[in-house]
Amino acid sequence: MDGGVDHTSAKILLRQRIVIAPHLNGYFQTGETRFTLVPMARGGNRLTVDTVSVLRIDPALYWQPLARVAIRLNLSRVLQDVKQKAEMH
Repeated sequence: MDGGVDHTSAKILLRQRIVIAPHLNGYFQTGETRFTLVPMARGGNRLTVDTVSVLRIDPALYWQPLARVAIRLNLSRVLQDVKQKAEMH
């Protein structure tokens, strides 16, 4: 039972587990995410990802490095997953 709390912006995917963190609701938001295929000189493509994230927690100087690491790790995981699925086909 969740007490009626909206968890939509507080779900974090961690290696196939979902962590419900209502105390973080509104403090970190991921906005637009864009995938781009860039042709490479020797053939093939490079997949890049750009995302917009907003961190609303103080002290920002303390939390920002940790947030950046978490974002980088998550984007790396997403790109690795896309790569594995693309190479299977």
